[in-house]
Amino acid sequence: MRINQIRRIAAAGVVSAIALSGAFGVGTAAAVDYTLPSLWQSYKDDFTMGTFGNWNSQQALYHYRANSIPNNLKLDSQIGTSATNSLSRQAYVAKVAQINADATLTADQKAAAIEDANQQIVLQPTTGNGQAEQILQSIQAYNATLPADQKKVVRGHVFAWHGGQQPNWFFTNGFYYDAAHPDWASPQTMLKRLDNYIHAMTNKYAKYSDVIVAWDVVNESVDDYTGQIRNADDAQVGQWGRIFRRPDLDGDPDARLTAESAWVRQAFESARKWENAAGVHWKLYYNDYQDSNKLYEPKESQTIKLLKPIHAAGNIDGYGMQGRLAWAYPTIDMLRKQIDAGLTVADEISITESDIRSDFEPNPDYDPSQPTRRVTEADGADPSHQWPTYGSCSWTNRAAANGNTFDVCNSPVRRIPAWGTASNDTLANSPDIMRKQADFAADWMDLLLSYKGKVALYDWDGTSDSSTFNRTTGGHLWSGLSGNPEKYSFFAVIGAPAREKLRDAIARVDTLVPATYATDAWQKVTAARDAAKALVSTRIYSIDGVNAVKSATAALTDAIGAYEATTADGTVGGAVPATLSLTLGAAAAFPPFVPGVENDYTATTTATVLSTAGDATLSVSDPGFLTNGAFALSDPLRVAFSRSAWTAPVTNDPVAVTFRQHIGATQPLRTGSYSKTLTFTLSTTTP
Repeated sequence: MRINQIRRIAAAGVVSAIALSGAFGVGTAAAVDYTLPSLWQSYKDDFTMGTFGNWNSQQALYHYRANSIPNNLKLDSQIGTSATNSLSRQAYVAKVAQINADATLTADQKAAAIEDANQQIVLQPTTGNGQAEQILQSIQAYNATLPADQKKVVRGHVFAWHGGQQPNWFFTNGFYYDAAHPDWASPQTMLKRLDNYIHAMTNKYAKYSDVIVAWDVVNESVDDYTGQIRNADDAQVGQWGRIFRRPDLDGDPDARLTAESAWVRQAFESARKWENAAGVHWKLYYNDYQDSNKLYEPKESQTIKLLKPIHAAGNIDGYGMQGRLAWAYPTIDMLRKQIDAGLTVADEISITESDIRSDFEPNPDYDPSQPTRRVTEADGADPSHQWPTYGSCSWTNRAAANGNTFDVCNSPVRRIPAWGTASNDTLANSPDIMRKQADFAADWMDLLLSYKGKVALYDWDGTSDSSTFNRTTGGHLWSGLSGNPEKYSFFAVIGAPAREKLRDAIARVDTLVPATYATDAWQKVTAARDAAKALVSTRIYSIDGVNAVKSATAALTDAIGAYEATTADGTVGGAVPATLSLTLGAAAAFPPFVPGVENDYTATTTATVLSTAGDATLSVSDPGFLTNGAFALSDPLRVAFSRSAWTAPVTNDPVAVTFRQHIGATQPLRTGSYSKTLTFTLSTTTP
């Protein structure tokens, strides 16, 4: 038998806080309320909260533990802003001069040596003020003042990117770009150049592995509309796609994606190879986004298709979802599906560059049967295709709001007409809009918290509505107004883990044994549970709402007490003798047989089966024929059971036994009784 020993011990609540002490490199920021809970401390048991932006303002130090340095680790910051100041160009020119001056080399040898020089990368020094190494060294110095569980961490961003911060001359032979006659490097040259660049970057930044925990290996490589690699024909030009473009495969989208993404696979292969060689263990990420005014397909499916061979090769750890979201779109279910898809090609998820736009609303003109597309000049020539009269697009205003609000036609959302084309602090901070943003934020955080152990990091873009990428959209947790007050969404976000703890406490009640409590103590538990249930789904818009949830959790936890159960094993038993028992009911009797009339007669009785064996079978001897003295019937007696086999022990299982006898019209019948004695057997092969 199992004996439960139940005991309770007193519990004391513990409150922890992070102190902001004077530290190396700490900057200043607009005053926020530092009596409120720290954002990253609120999520320290779930995932790391960080920012894509300034790391050392007081606000960033208090609320964010992680930082993705936005631009300082990108290509242009590492190789120079122009060919004239590029050490790679200078090294190439010097090497070519040396090769050409070497009279011992043949023409072929010189060509091979020049091509090798064309593939080499020399990184610029980055220890100056505001440069990457200076920032990382400052973080190391700051971390030296902190306990291990509070040290800042960094996500490296990024080895290979589509954007304008990868200068054209990096993609040309000799690291020199002639706009009139560009001499683009071959795909083979660029694959070697990419490998050498990642090798150099890994060697350079390996000494910061105590700070850098992950790298975006490739960022934003897939076009928002086609699901193919961005290239020179896209509005957002992709230089890698320019080099690897395969027009001959336009009729085969899968083959085209595979061919044009060769550089993506190379980047991950190189990153894994060189991090292993350097003895560092960075998490390697693919990072991309889908704006909240564009459809998620085909880009999402194509991105997963792109990453499958990289995952199969073991070269990717994380799937980065840039959180360009809005309360109006996408839906939480869409985000759940994207997370699930990402986890098929990576072991963990991070949300990066996140905001939750307040300026969108559902588009009344959205036609789901038609694709989302870019706004064109033709739309500008059609007055009916202008925002706000027509849905989402506006050729006239396409560059407004950071260029990503009006450049999409047939979007599921549109900018709220009253918002205008620029910032609208009044609407962004109105109670109705803030509630909508906060409710979405709460549901979004609930979703992420449900992926326990799979979400590694959440990066907010900047520190306020006025200090973020989408500066006109009201997308942040802080308003950016005087004093930078928190919006409702801040409290919704810090309230999510508090509500999760409350849900856990409610669920714990179901594991308790009421009999181990005194009557009044159990009533206290159920009352606290009912109060918690009434509160757990309540929306949170203020610190009072957060504190109410925490108080309900504390009250329920206190009512439960420090409930512990230990177990000890004891033994009790009894023996069962082998038993096979078959009990028959009263003798079966047919109704009187009528001479000269053909008929089928039926008689029944019962059998009761009891067996302790592993199986049992009920059978009957050969029924033969009913007889009356020397006279026998012509047709045989038939016997049937309602059940005749058992595969487990059985106790007093009733069985119907049916007898059938056919009498023909010419059957001679003798006066008297016809009968037959039968033997019924209950047997087993596993006693």
